[in-house]
Amino acid sequence: MITIIAGLSGAGKPTWIAQELAELARPASYVYLGADTVPIDATQIEVQLPRLALLD
Repeated sequence: MITIIAGLSGAGKPTWIAQELAELARPASYVYLGADTVPIDATQIEVQLPRLALLD
């Protein structure tokens, strides 16, 4: 399953993603497709879910 999330800054995308991934019983990966040089969303999710595989 692939889920793509888009939205305005400050809308809560990383929070929603972290909540959804935390409920999964199987391994998951996260790919950050943003254009920022510092991937704040990916960093936030990585802190909340250290078992998550981040792909860049």
